[in-house]
Amino acid sequence: LIGEIRRVIGFAQLGITQAVGQSVSTFDMFVGDRGAIWFKTLRDDVITLSNAPMATHTQIVRLGTLKDGTNIYHVPTSTGLLGETNTSAQAMLVARSSEAAKAPFVGFMAVPPMIRTANPSEFTEQVGVYSRTAAELNPLERYGDQIAVISMTNLPQL
Repeated sequence: LIGEIRRVIGFAQLGITQAVGQSVSTFDMFVGDRGAIWFKTLRDDVITLSNAPMATHTQIVRLGTLKDGTNIYHVPTSTGLLGETNTSAQAMLVARSSEAAKAPFVGFMAVPPMIRTANPSEFTEQVGVYSRTAAELNPLERYGDQIAVISMTNLPQL
């Protein structure tokens, strides 16, 4: 089964690289709950696992790295990003470009940094900083289309 998954991942990586017209520095794959459990049970010669626990409802956690350098991340199924059934799961493969302008997602400052100081007593100064960033799909279609959704079917039931 892992051989078939590797083959599909390889074709997806090739398709993304050819669509962009340049090499990509690395790839990240996001999987739901079933996919995360499946990847965590693979042999050590296929994946190098991190020591991170599984993600909770508001987290995305890096599970490990496949031997080809693809990073595997767990996105809880409760987020609704990836579909899963008893014997199938979806995975989202995203290219990571070495140049920010050519990345599939581009970030921007939603709220610029604000710094507030306070002097509650003599010889004491408190500083607070607030900022918020956001990201959106790259508006340049050539670079915004560096994502592949992979359907894994006939997975063993848990």
